[in-house]
Amino acid sequence: MQITRAIEAISRVAELFAQDPLNHVFSGSFMHEPFREGGNLAQFHIAGAIARAADILQRDRDAAEVLRTFDLDILLDATNFIELAFTPVTSGHFNEPLAQISARFAYMTRSQPYWKLLATPAPLAKAEADHELLSIEIRTTEETPLSSIGSITKHVQDLYSSVAKLRGCSDSQLLVLKLESGSNIRIDCKGVAETVAEVRKLLLDLWRRIRFRKHSEVLATNEVLLSTLGVAEQLEEAKNSGALSAEEASMLKHKLLGSLSGIVESGALLTEIPREEIVDNTKLMAEFTPKRLPAPETPAEETTKPKKKRTSKRKKAKKQDG
Repeated sequence: MQITRAIEAISRVAELFAQDPLNHVFSGSFMHEPFREGGNLAQFHIAGAIARAADILQRDRDAAEVLRTFDLDILLDATNFIELAFTPVTSGHFNEPLAQISARFAYMTRSQPYWKLLATPAPLAKAEADHELLSIEIRTTEETPLSSIGSITKHVQDLYSSVAKLRGCSDSQLLVLKLESGSNIRIDCKGVAETVAEVRKLLLDLWRRIRFRKHSEVLATNEVLLSTLGVAEQLEEAKNSGALSAEEASMLKHKLLGSLSGIVESGALLTEIPREEIVDNTKLMAEFTPKRLPAPETPAEETTKPKKKRTSKRKKAKKQDG
């Protein structure tokens, strides 16, 4: 798993358990007297919150993996966690198993800001603060060939430079600030803030088409695609104003379409697009990725049976006469 994804997952878990009434579970008073804190109604609300949290965490694959790594699997198991949390304790004692879980949870969440500092180079933090950061993640259920990464980065650069030219921006190069691998591959790039914003908007608009329409409807008509994304109008305006010649506008249109198609087919998405919603977005993107043909199977050797010699009717008749 990418360090960045692990950090983001820890942040989500921390935010979840910071909400009321979950924030009471790891409190000292709760571990000493769980049945006296707020009475039966409070216990009911806390138990319900634990069950809801377990359901959320089970569906968050990154969070679940992080919790297992920190030996906090019990947070994924509502029944056992509720039973442990509400274990009666004698006066003067405390719930030691819950205290141990609380200590591991505190270690995980309190270390998260330091891991983030270590994993975030200063130029990347500055680019993010200045809105100059364009972050792309290659999401796939298969191993990624090295050649694919070069192809994807070319499509992203082509899209950025095309948008820059359409805006009349002379700076058309993206700079790589960070490359991170794991189950997926993340590329953080720096560009001009206004151009980055346009590229992000374009990719988000394209994603909405992918998310709510069929594959055949998304890339069916090039003109319709560019018109829907608002690019066709910009190209027409640039041509009419003299900023682009008719030939330049045509070439730019083809370059835009090629880069958008290439990004979609590669399974690359903006990092702000959730990995999972109602459906698994990685699997959804796989519908657009050209399928790799399996290696041809070597046919098994067939045993050829000897053919029976056919006897003509005349020969049969002569044998019978004889």
